[in-house]
Amino acid sequence: MTGKLVGVAVSILVCLVGCGAQASGPSNRLATHVVPASTVTTGSSTAVASDTHNTPAIMAAAPVTDLSTLPVAPWSAPPMSANEAPRQILAAWENAENRDTCAPIATRTLGRAMGARARQSELSGGWLVEFDHPGLPGIDRQGHECDTCGRSVFGIAGTGIAPDALLDAESDVLSPSYSDGSHAEIEVTDADGESVASVTFTVNGQGCVYEVWSLLGAEHLDELVAGLRFVEQPAVRGGALARAER
Repeated sequence: MTGKLVGVAVSILVCLVGCGAQASGPSNRLATHVVPASTVTTGSSTAVASDTHNTPAIMAAAPVTDLSTLPVAPWSAPPMSANEAPRQILAAWENAENRDTCAPIATRTLGRAMGARARQSELSGGWLVEFDHPGLPGIDRQGHECDTCGRSVFGIAGTGIAPDALLDAESDVLSPSYSDGSHAEIEVTDADGESVASVTFTVNGQGCVYEVWSLLGAEHLDELVAGLRFVEQPAVRGGALARAER
């Protein structure tokens, strides 16, 4: 993983904390340890291919020439209907600056955070929804970690950052991580007895970098990612969502 990519990932995570008045995602300590899963390399650019079921592990890299050998992206499945997704996802997306280039995405599986309530937050240039579950670890309104407040246990964002921002000086294309050509980077950190994880990913046809993070660690992140689906919004089927489905 290149230094520039690490820097961009850190800026995304910091933005989740500070870009919006209500945003309170994980702190930048999340970027202290990078754990790629099923790493694939094109030239000097390294990406992550996760099977969304196993804990990430460092593996030998080799250039990918056949996308069919890569895992199927969860969001390649049929989209969720607007009625299935948390209303806050569509509300956040509908008011976002990047709504025309960053289709709404949600997860069908909440795992250990089952019963969590969605909360729309502000994110400069994009959209962000955080999920609260009292009794679980979280981040309080002052931005401090808490053991049981359950605020911002996990979150989903369509950031205002363009996919090209993940490129390094030696590559003009992002290495694929999934069979649809999507690119993903997983970051996990273990500190003070807690495990925090995030995935930063791009999707062909979309003009934004997506971010999903969990304060419950890599296993929970796997569950969230496995359930990711685009959210159907009939009013915009000729725009961002339609491009995602091609």
